[in-house]
Amino acid sequence: LGICGHATLATSHHLFSSGIVAGTRIKFLTNSGPITADKIEGSLSAAGVTSAGGAKDEFCIELDLPRFTVHDCDPAPYMSLFSETLNGVQIKGTKKVSCTEDLI
Repeated sequence: LGICGHATLATSHHLFSSGIVAGTRIKFLTNSGPITADKIEGSLSAAGVTSAGGAKDEFCIELDLPRFTVHDCDPAPYMSLFSETLNGVQIKGTKKVSCTEDLI
């Protein structure tokens, strides 16, 4: 499968919260590379610090996603699409992801 962070996060949550996975780590094998999901017990405070002692089933999930190499690309062929899509916002630079050719 290709990478989809939202689906990976939702799947991890289901597997952890339903008890299908009893451990604290899930490893997904994708066409984009391996993704690991770690279950972090406790709740996430407003300061971004995990605290123990929350509700029994409170936990966070930390995803380790594959890294992609990006390279510069000529924005000229895409300028009209950028301008229309982004309501005329000025483009400062464009890059492409090497493995998928997705624009950034």
